[in-house]
Amino acid sequence: MYTPVTKENLASNRWHVYSKKIRREVRLQGDLEYDHWVLIETDPLVQTFCEKPREIIHFFDGKPIKSVFDMWIKRRDGAEEFVAVHYSYEMDTHHKRRNASAVEKVKSQEQWCQEHRYLYSMKRENEIRSNPILLENKKLLLPYIRESAFSNMDETVVKAIKYKINNGCTNVRQIENELHSFQKEKVRRLIFTLMVEGLLNSNIDQIPIGHHTEVFLNGNETSS
Repeated sequence: MYTPVTKENLASNRWHVYSKKIRREVRLQGDLEYDHWVLIETDPLVQTFCEKPREIIHFFDGKPIKSVFDMWIKRRDGAEEFVAVHYSYEMDTHHKRRNASAVEKVKSQEQWCQEHRYLYSMKRENEIRSNPILLENKKLLLPYIRESAFSNMDETVVKAIKYKINNGCTNVRQIENELHSFQKEKVRRLIFTLMVEGLLNSNIDQIPIGHHTEVFLNGNETSS
């Protein structure tokens, strides 16, 4: 487990956000790191993470390179990895905005991780923002993340939602109309919570989230 390396004046464009997944404030450097965090925060397969988790000094091309990893991620299957987040142009040797220090950082971090047997990946904007619809929908789902698995969720309504899906209801509006004995707002809130926790699958990668969002049980869920 890591705690953030304290760095002052990371950038003028900083994001201070609250993570329900790790129950603390997270400080991010720029819009790309924020978008990457949204994907991590809403990924049910990610157990925990830490931004700016570790500073290293590693020799690259004969000189010491000091750098800080952008994120450390631990998944529910136990896999851990360090991550760098950069724009593609920073790594492009032919681009006028190429960032030589960023290139050295990534290469030295990659070597360090190989030597210490850690997984390492670099996330660019063309991967993080590859599906704008999904990214925007996940931002809208952030308020529906529970702070812990023990947070209260009305199991009667949850079972009713799963039952309706299992018996032919395919979108949010249909489920709301079928479960007219419950408040629509409560039904929708629970549907979105089940989606963001990976207990329901959906088509939020295809259309903006709303009445017509299709939902269905994943392979591990039943209507019981």
